[in-house]
Amino acid sequence: MTPKQLVGLFIRLFAIWLGISAIQMIGTGMALRDSVGYGAGTANVAYVASIILFITASIVWCFPLLIAGKLIPAAPPDGGSTSISAVETATVACIVLGLWTLVGRVLPALIWDLEIIAVYHGNYQPLQSITARDVSRLIESAADLIVALVLIFKARWIAFHLLRPSPGVAKV
Repeated sequence: MTPKQLVGLFIRLFAIWLGISAIQMIGTGMALRDSVGYGAGTANVAYVASIILFITASIVWCFPLLIAGKLIPAAPPDGGSTSISAVETATVACIVLGLWTLVGRVLPALIWDLEIIAVYHGNYQPLQSITARDVSRLIESAADLIVALVLIFKARWIAFHLLRPSPGVAKV
């Protein structure tokens, strides 16, 4: 399996998770509509998020190798080697860690943040009245998003940096 195929596999798994999240978001919208009580405005955020997640999942599912090709540079033209180098392995690991960060931390937090903003909007409160706790959650979500995107889009650079020999270490 080439690094591109390996990343493509994880991108497909990511698409499955997005599809499941889209279905869960419908339930979130229904619960918000039933519990909030001041209109369907906050529920609409969940429904729109569900549609966006489903469309994204469909696109990611249909084009995993194209996306992987954008994340992993093309293999050398010799084509004879099937082994994966340490840099390629570290690159794949960084991309997978970035996707996992998106799945496990960023998207759930982002959905929660959108719901908080929708509740403030639904109560006709200005966004300046958001509590310090909610502001810290927004900052944490932004930091998680930045980390995930750097891990995904700068994976090769990170891999080279991680595997670069230290200047004081002698090669054996």
